Amino acid sequence: MKRKIADKSKKSTKVWRNIISSSLSDLQNEKIFINFGDSSAVLSRSDCIRAISETIPESAIRNLLLKCLLDAENQSVGSSFVMLSLLAGNESEQDTVGKRFTMDQVRSSLKFLTDSLSSRISIESTIIAGRQGKVMLDSNISQQTEISYGSQSCKWKPDESFFSAIGSSKVAVQNCKVLFIDGIIESVSEIHHLFHSSYEEKMPIVIFARGFAAEVIKTAAVNMQRQTAQIIPIVVPFDEIGINGMADIAGCFGSEVISADKGQLISSIKLNECVSADRIISNLSSTEIEFKNNRIESVVEKLSIRLRSCDDNQADFIRRRIAALGTGTVTIKVGSDKKSLAGLQRDHIDFCLRYIKSCMSSGVIKFNGIYFPSKSVKSGISCANSFMSMLQNCGNILEVDNVVGS
Repeated sequence: MKRKIADKSKKSTKVWRNIISSSLSDLQNEKIFINFGDSSAVLSRSDCIRAISETIPESAIRNLLLKCLLDAENQSVGSSFVMLSLLAGNESEQDTVGKRFTMDQVRSSLKFLTDSLSSRISIESTIIAGRQGKVMLDSNISQQTEISYGSQSCKWKPDESFFSAIGSSKVAVQNCKVLFIDGIIESVSEIHHLFHSSYEEKMPIVIFARGFAAEVIKTAAVNMQRQTAQIIPIVVPFDEIGINGMADIAGCFGSEVISADKGQLISSIKLNECVSADRIISNLSSTEIEFKNNRIESVVEKLSIRLRSCDDNQADFIRRRIAALGTGTVTIKVGSDKKSLAGLQRDHIDFCLRYIKSCMSSGVIKFNGIYFPSKSVKSGISCANSFMSMLQNCGNILEVDNVVGS
């Protein structure tokens, strides 16, 4: 009886390897479609759990396989595909320790696992937000799939007296103009024309400057409370970090700093020539800036290049400049142009974002020529071994029951 059980177990294992291999081959060759009524789509490799559910007839072992795949994917994104590859016999040597990676390596892996649009928009969003930033996937449907806007949260903010005067710990404006002044605003008369323009044009203005006299802060607060002229005075002090911080934050906007040293006058500022922001929110600890075409990644990249070639003292100074700029936030919207496929597109983008985050967290391992998060490879191997063990035990139990019943 033991020999019959062993033979049955080997046969069952071989049968299921062939079944899984066939389904995986169809998935890789883009032969598995899913219908959504008004349209259909080819399932990608990241949809492998859905592909197994669609192509393999219902059975106890098929349900067991789906459970193991879900367990793997819940442990780490991409694990289910690693598990299927192993069960199909596509084994290869791989590293055991997560390594550093380039965005190009992850981009090619995501394109292989999902689709070109999802991989591209996810990588671009991550780059815009920065390593410490946030990328959010909007749950609402937009007109088209796009990176809708970027925001960053910097350390500079209005003086506490401004918040005390308006009676709130937070102030926010939308669709505003932003300007950067390398100097202290010592009287209301210096920016009287800006107060007037804000009132006449119903245009909020955010001013980054080295400092503001008490009367300027008080006037800005009174007008903010009355919702007449809306001006937020943000202080970038002339200290070790702020001395370069003004140019850094202006660089994120692609704007210049207005300076008397360059012969520029505050009185000559024209509002229609200033850069714009979608929204700015200041509180007692920081300022969040939301605007399109955020260039923070470019500014940080230039500072990072300098960081690699300077001494320890200078390196600490540059790191503090980067930290002062804060982290970025980017929102991705999925378009209605995808019609009923919008849900699948959102699933792919969500997969890509979680995949990138996992790579950043644990490093990558090259598996079958593809760079996976190291945790995903380990989880895939573990769950594949668990399934094979349960498959063998299941076959044994079924055979024993048959023999006893005969």
